[in-house]
Amino acid sequence: MKLKKVINIFAVLGICCALCALPGCEKEESSSSGSKVTSSTSSETGGTSSEDTSESSSEDTSETSEEAEASEAPTSEENSESNGDVEETTEKVKKQDAVNEWTDTDSLDVAIDTSGVYFTPPEAEYIPSEDASYELKGYRAADHIIEANYSDGKKDVCIRKSDKYSEEDLHGDYNKYSDSWDENFKGLIVHCKGANKKVNLATFSVDNYTFSVNINPGADGEGFSADDLKSVVMSTQ
Repeated sequence: MKLKKVINIFAVLGICCALCALPGCEKEESSSSGSKVTSSTSSETGGTSSEDTSESSSEDTSETSEEAEASEAPTSEENSESNGDVEETTEKVKKQDAVNEWTDTDSLDVAIDTSGVYFTPPEAEYIPSEDASYELKGYRAADHIIEANYSDGKKDVCIRKSDKYSEEDLHGDYNKYSDSWDENFKGLIVHCKGANKKVNLATFSVDNYTFSVNINPGADGEGFSADDLKSVVMSTQ
């Protein structure tokens, strides 16, 4: 009897061991282990995705900011260029005013003595006018520069001559005109500015002298025709 009981106990123990070794139990552990790995991997992946999103958002914002700055740059350059033109013109006017201490006179002889420049301006009646005749308003002179001023009540004309200043520095008219072109008066090249072939500013050189003729300075296109200008230029010495 005792021997049978011992055999039965060992039989029960064997069955239990066999049950523990069944494939179902191994799969459950493997599945449980696999679940933990998956969970860990998923967590790690989620963290990486969050960092990538943050970096991408930061880069997009930076690019947008750079594009916005780039779009504003031309406006800043245009403003800078416009301000530069104004400053350059102002400096030219100041420079000429500083160099020239003008003397106003009704005497051509006084103007010549003051400037040191011999000058024969045209008689007023030789300046073409559409309405009333031109009148001589007087002379102005400074060192190495002389001018005669005329008016017909609508248009003002200033004729200058110098033995020192270049054509560009002589005229003193820094207005912007629509057109620029050259006229040829019996071989004399005259540089013109204005609009629609109406001359507001003309400059030319003869021997060692420079000349300028201003007609309604700043009134673009309200100047002399080529024939009218020729009459003035050819009668000026």
